Amino acid sequence: MPEDPRNLSTEQFPTKPRATVPMLPDVLEAAGYDTAMFTAIPMAEKAAGERFQRVSVTYTDARERVAATRDWLAGSDRWFCHLQLGDPHAPLDVPDEHRETFDVPEIDDLEDWRYRESTEGDEFEAYRDARVRAYDAAVRGADDALEPLLDDLDDDTVVVVCGDHGEAFWEHVALERRLNDDPRGYYGTDHGHSVLEDVARVPLWIRAPGVTPGRDEEPTSLTAVAPVVLDAVDATVAGDLDPAPLAAARDGHVPLCEETAYGYDQRAAWLDDRKVIEVPATDTTLAFDVADGQEGDPLDDVPADLRDALDAYGDGVAGANAIDVDGATRDRLEELGYLE
Repeated sequence: MPEDPRNLSTEQFPTKPRATVPMLPDVLEAAGYDTAMFTAIPMAEKAAGERFQRVSVTYTDARERVAATRDWLAGSDRWFCHLQLGDPHAPLDVPDEHRETFDVPEIDDLEDWRYRESTEGDEFEAYRDARVRAYDAAVRGADDALEPLLDDLDDDTVVVVCGDHGEAFWEHVALERRLNDDPRGYYGTDHGHSVLEDVARVPLWIRAPGVTPGRDEEPTSLTAVAPVVLDAVDATVAGDLDPAPLAAARDGHVPLCEETAYGYDQRAAWLDDRKVIEVPATDTTLAFDVADGQEGDPLDDVPADLRDALDAYGDGVAGANAIDVDGATRDRLEELGYLE
């Protein structure tokens, strides 16, 4: 029998990165940079906030988080800043002006989620359409808030913009049930319970020396970001985190996505336009063609090169101790839907 599925909602918190694993704020602080994290998501601060000299975590809208960031940047000449916005995270922060932009109707509970278990009927279809519109409006609001910050930055400032996860909108309810046993009974919505394209495929935009402007649809792991940043600022670090331009950081690298907060651990790897998902606890391995950005029906067999790509990662690297959460953070995580 497989082990019990993980349930973040009952305070089975993830582990922190090991202290012996260098992260960008560690390396850049050693190189003389001021470092800071401004986030609207407390889980990020609890996982990695201790690596930064300055930390600010409040679940406020994007305009406030950006304003606080700009104030800090104005007092530093040499800095590294991590800014994380939370407006598209449930409960959504939807700007009034973009309710009209995306024609968001007045429907109950759009800021959170309904139809977790049942997806039938015209009322559900209307809610799903409205929920997607509300999400798009929240993302546009975050984009608007970032504009003055980006306008502040000189052309030689290294900028990386990415999503920390995507969101599922009922695209793969049956497939999620096949791959996972979510202790909350949620399938096809939200995030934290799958490594499907809806959640794992996020935007990544980099402006840095050595990065040629253009658009590339090839999947890339976020592990490629740190070497690119170090290369751009001419910083070095002992160990495996060597500076490298983007092409070198990606060369021969198979992107990996792993871990879930709710249910069985899942791992995914990509090669070309194909993807493999493994659920070790249930001895399940499925492969997919994801050329169109979505999983369709699983392939009849898992190609050997995909199995080899996943096996090359071994069992992964375990983190350190689980994050420690105080009462105020616990309350905020509950409001965000992470805890029961």
